[in-house]
Amino acid sequence: MSYPLFSGRYKESGDDIISMKGIKASGLEVILECMYTTSLNLTVDNILDVYPVAELLQNQDVLRFCNTWLKENISPEHCLSWLKMAEEFNNEDLISALQSFIMTNLTHMDRTSGFSDISRQAMCKYLSFDGLCSPNGELDVYKTAERWLDQQENPHDDVCVVMKHIRFAGINANFLIKEVMGNDMIMEKKECRDLVSEALGYHSDLYGQPLYNGRLNKPRGMVGLVSLSLAYDNGGRSGMHGYQIADNFTKMTLTSLEHKIHICRNIPIPFVYESKCVVPVNNFLFLFAVDNRCSTL
Repeated sequence: MSYPLFSGRYKESGDDIISMKGIKASGLEVILECMYTTSLNLTVDNILDVYPVAELLQNQDVLRFCNTWLKENISPEHCLSWLKMAEEFNNEDLISALQSFIMTNLTHMDRTSGFSDISRQAMCKYLSFDGLCSPNGELDVYKTAERWLDQQENPHDDVCVVMKHIRFAGINANFLIKEVMGNDMIMEKKECRDLVSEALGYHSDLYGQPLYNGRLNKPRGMVGLVSLSLAYDNGGRSGMHGYQIADNFTKMTLTSLEHKIHICRNIPIPFVYESKCVVPVNNFLFLFAVDNRCSTL
């Protein structure tokens, strides 16, 4: 292996003593072992110590191995600290991979180390991402934003900027009334009150919901299975059934939707998710839903 720091490509290579500031002995030990064995033993416990040494020594083989290992082992528990390290060394490729992971897994990271250190600009970027997935939909996204605000020094300065990225229409109306409207920090801001009021108006305007076609009710994480619930009035007898109608809601048209209904009307499946969109057709009320438990498959 070639290490430019020692091979004459840096001015320090001719010095009898080279100062390695900010380097931990544990990280240097792993690199030294690699020099003799050509085996680099990386773990989640030592990578933050090893990577700075690899950057200092500028061995491209070791750096490539570290970058590959980091991208293959990204997890909610470690990605924020790894992102901080990648930004420190201006590793654009690793930064991109980590940010992509965060944008789809943010709601799983709100109790991890470094969560409170996310900047307001970055938090808004993550919250606005359409592919953000969570087990409980927009409710989890709201709770994540709320926890981030609670950990900031001046949350009152950030609340409106952050909350405008929450799609409140995707949250249950009862929760909006009992929990969101009970949050004084949110409700003291007119802009936030307007967002909640707009969402409640969406929930109350059942037959007008199909006319909403924007940020208010735009679903996230549309990779999962799509289900359909039919609420109907049949001679005074009402009922509801669930059907799996498509793999991707965004590709469905009203014509193909009606065709699917005729095909699978007698094949009920569990209705597993809160309504995302409502479309009345003839005497039926169609409630679209996404099973986000499948969103990461």
